[in-house]
Amino acid sequence: MRAFQSLMLVVMAGLSLVACSQGGIGGAVTDEEMSLGNKDAKVTVIEYASVSCSHCARFNAEVFPAFKAKYVDTGQVKYVFREFLTPPEQLAAAGFLTARCAGKDKYFSVLDGIFRSQQEIFTTGDMRTP
Repeated sequence: MRAFQSLMLVVMAGLSLVACSQGGIGGAVTDEEMSLGNKDAKVTVIEYASVSCSHCARFNAEVFPAFKAKYVDTGQVKYVFREFLTPPEQLAAAGFLTARCAGKDKYFSVLDGIFRSQQEIFTTGDMRTP
């Protein structure tokens, strides 16, 4: 079952890649958005995610590192992260504000930390958890 779930996450990422490479979804990307990779890449992948979504946290931990290494770090893909609030919305908003306050250069590392601490945050109710 775990292999199937991981495969589904990869397929979903692949579908996003195809849709974005064809210019279909998400609207125009601006320089102000949180992004990684080659700004002149032929393919742009736009991810809508929430730091309070357990599925997004799983994608961040299990799929994104390999995707980033294979496509973003090699300059083939420009990756754009768009913030999406999911319940509990206060947690999602606080997480995104915290990441933005860290600055554009640390935004993704702060998001990663929040995603990785998500289960503990939900368990304790304390977002200050490391």
